[in-house]
Amino acid sequence: MTLLSGRSLTLILLLIFACPLSAKTQQVFRLSPDNGLSQGVVNRLSLDQHQQLWLATDGGLDRFDGYQSRPLYSELLTANTPVYDIQWVSPTLLHIATASEGLLQLDVTTQQM
Repeated sequence: MTLLSGRSLTLILLLIFACPLSAKTQQVFRLSPDNGLSQGVVNRLSLDQHQQLWLATDGGLDRFDGYQSRPLYSELLTANTPVYDIQWVSPTLLHIATASEGLLQLDVTTQQM
């Protein structure tokens, strides 16, 4: 069994400790009802083609654009309608499984159910 030379060990240590220093710093924050989320219980998350985050919550459907959360309401999807699941069936059509209204389809380009 051979030991690493001092030079090899120094190179390995430099690589290990230099990698985290070159990484970008990511901002982490909490998304909650205090800052716009319709409800605190999130059942499903999904990204759309524009990298916006869609959240199925016990209080409805929300869209987060990276800056703020916006609830989506319609005649069928009102405030406090529990949304259990969401599934993209095409880049512009989202299926929404609700507790009270059954399965809904949302066209995200027109915002029509």
